[in-house]
Amino acid sequence: MNERWTRVSRLLSDPDARASYIRSKIAVLVPSQIKALRLRSNMPRQVDLAREVNMQQSRISMFETPGAANLTLETLSRLAAAFKVGLVVQFVAFSEMLAWENRFSQDSFDVLRLDRDRDFILGRTRRERRKTRRPPTGYKGARYISRSAAAGASATSAQLDLFWVRLISPPSETHRLATQWTEARTSVGRRSSPSRTSEGEKERLYGEQQTRNAPAAAA
Repeated sequence: MNERWTRVSRLLSDPDARASYIRSKIAVLVPSQIKALRLRSNMPRQVDLAREVNMQQSRISMFETPGAANLTLETLSRLAAAFKVGLVVQFVAFSEMLAWENRFSQDSFDVLRLDRDRDFILGRTRRERRKTRRPPTGYKGARYISRSAAAGASATSAQLDLFWVRLISPPSETHRLATQWTEARTSVGRRSSPSRTSEGEKERLYGEQQTRNAPAAAA
């Protein structure tokens, strides 16, 4: 406890100590993120990533080594573009920076790539994303569209979901999903039709029956 309070006291009073503390966090967490994204991309080797960003393989090795390189915003932007992800540079509280370090795990760290970023492709904001369901993928996507149709979803919403399926599915799978979606919409239309005959319809049918029975009665 005393050691921690000594460190906090130094951070409160010394700007150089604060700068050194911040650098120590960035020097570990940023290289770890770069390595994690590379291993989960279609460029699992350092030489592949180096070719994509037009750099030497030795520089990629330095970027992935904690404290070995001073990464600039330009370099980070080029790496983010190669991985098809965004980049956020944000000033935060020291407690938030510490929480970020405690939550981070290189083994589980991953970022949604641009070609699968449904919210960005459809131009939705964060607030709009909270009102929608998780993006459909594969066969689950078919069930998602069917549930939307069965619930009477608007054509625009269902068409957007179908558009997303086209992006992520092969043509044969897209055709199957589209057929299932159309059948579900059709079945909803049948179920939504009134099952009981209205009073006006009853009177019309009764009048037609009386007209047909009138010649028989006269005979």
